[in-house]
Parts: sequence; C-alpha cells; structure tokens
Amino acid sequence: MAGTQYRTIAAGLVFGLMCLTVSAQSVSPSGVPESLRPLLEADADQALRVARGMRKDLSDAECHVLLAFLLRPSVTANPMEQCGDAVRKNEIMRLLCEQRVPPAGLTDVLIAVVDDEAECMPARDYALQHLVIRHEKIVCPEEASRVQDVLWRCAEHGTGTLSGTSLLALSRLVRRGGEIDSERLGRVIADVARGENVDERSSATGAALEELRDDVPEVGE
Repeated sequence: MAGTQYRTIAAGLVFGLMCLTVSAQSVSPSGVPESLRPLLEADADQALRVARGMRKDLSDAECHVLLAFLLRPSVTANPMEQCGDAVRKNEIMRLLCEQRVPPAGLTDVLIAVVDDEAECMPARDYALQHLVIRHEKIVCPEEASRVQDVLWRCAEHGTGTLSGTSLLALSRLVRRGGEIDSERLGRVIADVARGENVDERSSATGAALEELRDDVPEVGE
C-alpha cells in the first residue's frame, strides 16, 4: 500500500512538472531531450560512462525526465538485462543526488522505487542506498522521518538485499549519534537473526548480521 501511495504521488508530481517545462527543451522523436539520449538510449556500459561526465546543474526539465525514467520498472525477465537496467538507474540516481540543487520530489521517487515490487531487486536496493546517503543531507525533519520509516520497514519486513542494507544503515546512524531507537534496532536484529528465513532473505542480510554481532549481544547467541 505504501509503495503504491508513494508511486502515485511521485508520478503525479513528476508528470505535472514535466508538462510545465519539457516543451522548452530540444527533444528527439522518442520524446527524450537530446542532452539525455546518450544516457537513456545507449547500452548500459556507455550510459555509465556518459553519466559520470554529466553536469551537476541539469535543467528542471532534464531532471524531471530522469525522475520519470526511474519510475518505470524494468520490464525484462532476463537477469543480465535487469542488471543493465539497474546499473543505468543507479547512475541516474547518483546524478540526481549530486545535483547542486537536487530536484523536487527526488526523495519520493526513491521511496517509490524501493517499494515497487514490480521493479528488479538490484534497482530497489540502489534506491535504498541513495536514500541513506540523502538522509545525511536532508534538513527537513518530516522528509528525514519518511526516509527512516522506509529503513525500519525494510529492516523488519524487507526481502532480498533490502533487509541487510537497511539494518546496516540504521546501525551506522546509531553509531553516528543519529536519532534512531537503538533498543528497537537491537530487537529487530535479534529477531532477524533468530528467524528461520535469514538465508532466504539474502547473503547481504547475513553479512549485516555478522557485522552487527558485537553491537547486539543477542545476535551472537
């Protein structure tokens, strides 16, 4: 439910902003601004190289097109193609997060990608990692709280790599003196460690538990 809600909000925001601004850009027949075609239409390896050299002052229209691209789930069942899509999206997320002025709606879009069960797991995990990085730079308490809610949800109920990524993120926030409920984190870590489906979640969850053993005594029992 939460994923659908954030995706609807994010999609509406991005679409509205695109309608206001994208008409001013030079666009290709595919509707993609010429400046973004090498990033969005080339193969994943080339897109990665292109993204590393792109400006940190993209226009609003360019950012909105990239946000809309992130909201499009990978449609292929081929693991190699999914990996390529995830790599491209990771570079787009990094590029948007590194903008001198991050675009409006970026946090909502990242949350939507994390929660989208139709998206491939690597792309969802990349979005979660970028949310963790954004959390350190967010000045709005309400926005920071929403990111923490996602971390807790993934730590307690996440599948695949999401559980391990969120557990590590919450633990590191505690170590840095963040406003994280350390007792709650200890209970979550202990519950996950005792769970019967730890191995099924992912090797990342197992690695997270191994790293956190010294922090939470119950994990080592």
